[in-house]
Amino acid sequence: MFRRVSLSVNRKLLLSLVVFLLGGILSGFLATSEYRTIPLSIKTVEVPRLKIFFLTFSQQYWLIAALWFMGLIPLGFLASYALLFGKGFMFGVTIGFIIKAEALFGAYSCFKLLVWQLIILLPLTLYIAYFSVLVSFFRLKVTQEKAEINLPSYLNRLLFASIVIVIYSIIMALSTKQIITS
Repeated sequence: MFRRVSLSVNRKLLLSLVVFLLGGILSGFLATSEYRTIPLSIKTVEVPRLKIFFLTFSQQYWLIAALWFMGLIPLGFLASYALLFGKGFMFGVTIGFIIKAEALFGAYSCFKLLVWQLIILLPLTLYIAYFSVLVSFFRLKVTQEKAEINLPSYLNRLLFASIVIVIYSIIMALSTKQIITS
């Protein structure tokens, strides 16, 4: 009934993307080290769940759409790496500020707030970035891989990512009724 489809994964490409993402996370976390002595206060504001849904969706979708679009450009792989590093940097800064603002309880708050990003968004970002760089390399004629790189299948990856971001936004809207402001 189901047939097994084996997709070859370019491990070097995937490893380079993971290194860029982790490098961004580490850089972002270390960038907050000078804020040790500055007292930080995190306020929460109650907002309607529909507003949280739209805020979450818009904040997360721009990166996925930009990564996807960069795959259509021959030199777009450079921007894809930069966007991936930027996503990691923002994630690292968020971790750093939450932990530094709330001290010991910051680790729990950080985990509680960012667990869904760790489970859903970071793997999704790597998934889209992988194909973005692969398609960009293919358009640049750097790779000879026979992956499914036609436009309809590439568009289906964006559609899949859109559905996942909608699910993530629904989870965020249902699990919280407050947003963090500074």
